[in-house]
Amino acid sequence: MKKNASILNPQVFLPLLLLGFFGCSSTEKNWVPSEVSRDDLRESSVEVRYTLAQNNYRLQVAAVNGEVNGYNGVNEQPIERQKIRSVSYLNFLKKASSILDSLKKKMKNEEIKDCKTPFLLTVQRSGEPLEKIAGCRSHDSEGQVGRLIQEGEFLFYSPPTN
Repeated sequence: MKKNASILNPQVFLPLLLLGFFGCSSTEKNWVPSEVSRDDLRESSVEVRYTLAQNNYRLQVAAVNGEVNGYNGVNEQPIERQKIRSVSYLNFLKKASSILDSLKKKMKNEEIKDCKTPFLLTVQRSGEPLEKIAGCRSHDSEGQVGRLIQEGEFLFYSPPTN
């Protein structure tokens, strides 16, 4: 009697999962997301500072002369320093720029003195002035800042090859 080749069978499911992951995650080496350019790899950065409970966190990813490095720290102590994939960084830079523009329209640098979850988002694009916005994460009804932080932390777990 033949075994049924069900998709839930680990011998079928695992190869399909791996094929889907690697097949969908491949990108062209010279691909650049729209609204950002290879010039942004010369000199640009994204930094998010935020507070959770009693801890102050800092996530910074910066490109200088084509090399992208990330820093993740808590209470001014480094947790991680790592090279970041340039394509992943350009996507992150695009998203951070978009979120910053969106928050500027909504928040207008609101008062944060009584805020328990403050954040400061800073974006520097190549050849453009430094842009930043401060706010309270609890007032970000769409959760954009939290998702940006998650995506930034995920950069540290991607292979650092370009």
